[in-house]
Amino acid sequence: MDPKKEAIALAVSKLFNSKHFSVCDVENIAKLSKNVIDKEKHDIMHTIHCVNYSEMTQEFRKWLFETVLYFASNDDITFNASDFNMKQAGEFISPQDKKKPTINSMLLR
Repeated sequence: MDPKKEAIALAVSKLFNSKHFSVCDVENIAKLSKNVIDKEKHDIMHTIHCVNYSEMTQEFRKWLFETVLYFASNDDITFNASDFNMKQAGEFISPQDKKKPTINSMLLR
């Protein structure tokens, strides 16, 4: 068991099983993964801090999910959509995305 990977996975699950988005969670996830969130993406996420997912389009929620998985992953830890059993998973990812092997394949299509 890798405690760092477990902690990141739990934080991602918490973030997307909540009713609203939290940039603080993303910052903590990126920090533990030793990633730096680029300014433009951080500004976008900071702007929607505490906004309910129900107010977002599915396309935007999918972008958030993919972006968070990107910042959760590093050279030692890789996540993909199928790693998460979320109650709202259908709102963030489509069935074909669950089959992709890594976050890189989701972002590079």
